[in-house]
Amino acid sequence: MFKSFVLVFMAEHIHWSIATKCGLNQITIIQNRSEHCVDCVQCPKGMGSIPQCGSFLTRNTTVTCKACVKGVSYSESHDHTSCKQCRICVENEEVIKNCTATSDGECGECKPGYYRSFVFSCVKCSPCCQDTQEDDVEPQCLKQGFSRDRACRYTGRNCGGMKPTSMNSMVFKSTASQELEKSNIPLPYIIGLMVFVFVVFVLALLVIFLMYRVYGAGKGNRSRVILRLQDQYDNNDNVHLSSQVELGKPLVHQTKL
Repeated sequence: MFKSFVLVFMAEHIHWSIATKCGLNQITIIQNRSEHCVDCVQCPKGMGSIPQCGSFLTRNTTVTCKACVKGVSYSESHDHTSCKQCRICVENEEVIKNCTATSDGECGECKPGYYRSFVFSCVKCSPCCQDTQEDDVEPQCLKQGFSRDRACRYTGRNCGGMKPTSMNSMVFKSTASQELEKSNIPLPYIIGLMVFVFVVFVLALLVIFLMYRVYGAGKGNRSRVILRLQDQYDNNDNVHLSSQVELGKPLVHQTKL
């Protein structure tokens, strides 16, 4: 039911929009599914049309020119458009020209000591800490003349008692970390490779241990089986000799010449 209502409403709205006989420089008044057109007025600079030209209204209204608010809106031409919103400079951004009723404002670069971030805000250049990486140095700060130990991006960190240090003389904890910094391989890949090598080493030790258990135990069993068979063979010979003695048979057969 709700979907049907939405579709009917959209169909009627599209029908009104397409079938309207009013032009782009007119305002359409819709009442009881009928419409009539009201001409927009030409407003001078510093003033804009109220209501906005091209609007659809559901009641009769008077079209007038209203003055733009200084610092908020402006109109720079004599036409039937409404006042436009002024451009507002962000905090710590240089204001080249303020917005007036007849012209828009103009903003410049970030103020000295600030750099423009990826969200178009102006952020203060910050001192670098001892564990700061090379990628944290902001080129915009370097262009302003800041030394490398004062040209880092703002991260909100509190370095505490850590004094700013030059990126060129940064002391690392180990030689391995220096090699990692020189190489462009991301740290997660290096950690993953180390884990992989460790797992392979453990598996190799496990295989060697299992092979020793299997083959070592096999050799011991074979030795015990051989000894057992030898003992059984000796016992059989003794039994055979005893049987010959009891039957009165000679143990050695002499061959007649």
